[in-house]
Amino acid sequence: MKNYYYVQVIDKNAPKFITSLDYTTKCAKWEKDKEFKQFSTLASAKDIAMGLCCNGYYAYVVTSIIPLEFTNEQINK
Repeated sequence: MKNYYYVQVIDKNAPKFITSLDYTTKCAKWEKDKEFKQFSTLASAKDIAMGLCCNGYYAYVVTSIIPLEFTNEQINK
């Protein structure tokens, strides 16, 4: 069975999934109208979550057995 890995953060008391990463600027984005970034491995998702935690965010890995096909806007209504 395939697993799908995502990173979720708590921003302004609302859960939001990361939608993109910029490795050159070391920035993660959680845009409201974009699809969630799917990580290829659990280890890569954990690395990003750890980095966000070290920078003061509540971040954690979400593992799903189906792809999550909605946006942050849809879960934060």
